[in-house]
Amino acid sequence: MSEYPSLHGTTVLIVEDELLQALDTAECLSDAGARVIGPVSTISEATRLVRQNECCAVILDLQVNDGNCLNLARQLLQAGKAVIVLTGYPRQHIPLRDSACCQVIFKPAPASDILAALDRLVISRGKQEVPEGATFIAA
Repeated sequence: MSEYPSLHGTTVLIVEDELLQALDTAECLSDAGARVIGPVSTISEATRLVRQNECCAVILDLQVNDGNCLNLARQLLQAGKAVIVLTGYPRQHIPLRDSACCQVIFKPAPASDILAALDRLVISRGKQEVPEGATFIAA
């Protein structure tokens, strides 16, 4: 039995343009029992897959091949998706804060940190009747 039973069968989209990071993340999620969509390396691919698939959570890099993912993150949060932003940017450049629906993790991050954050978000999301508002810090 997985250390993270809440992840078993959870559908997660991975948006990451660094191939090794994407494959490592996909493998650790699959090993934990999650159903992985992707990985994809562009916002346009991610948007298409979110429309075509029912996913519970999205793990995304802040900057991918076709741009910055902040608008995508905002849309996903407003749609009630759990969002993990995996980034190499410093905290002061990230207009997000951790919440019941969103977690910011800084690269390099061990797989255990990603799994633990996703587990918390999936459990927290399941307890909410209405998704909390977007977790962006006002500029």
